[in-house]
Amino acid sequence: MKFLKTIFKLIIFILFGVLVYYLSFNLSKKYINDVNLQLTYDDTDTFTLENVNKLSKEDALKEWPYIFNIKNKSKRDSDYYLTIKDVSGNIKRDKLSYVIYVNDKKQTEGKLSDIKDNILVKNHIKGNDNQEYKLYIYVSSDLDTKIEELSYEYKIELEFK
Repeated sequence: MKFLKTIFKLIIFILFGVLVYYLSFNLSKKYINDVNLQLTYDDTDTFTLENVNKLSKEDALKEWPYIFNIKNKSKRDSDYYLTIKDVSGNIKRDKLSYVIYVNDKKQTEGKLSDIKDNILVKNHIKGNDNQEYKLYIYVSSDLDTKIEELSYEYKIELEFK
């Protein structure tokens, strides 16, 4: 009888060890999957508006956008956000407007100065999916500003929730 109790305790101990191993492996795997998003740019990681002119939104959308992609290389869905960082320039955000499209659907638009904590977009991506972004930044034609040799350089960064 004592022998059976010892074997029973051994089996419980082994099962507990397997459970701990399984849980720790899945938790670390989830972490790896969550950070398995990739941000790629069509050209460079920064974009510069040079010698900018006042434009209507309609005219701005005829210009070349800043194009970049988010790719989820894992099977799990993931949440992320994109931040916009000022690099250089002599025009302030309160003079700039933006429109952003995700997979050719308008996501959001507004004044660049209204963006809180530099967070341009909060989004969700399915596993093994790709999202193409097109970002248009322009000086609104309704602003009373004299524009001469103004520029604005920025970059987009991917961050995790």
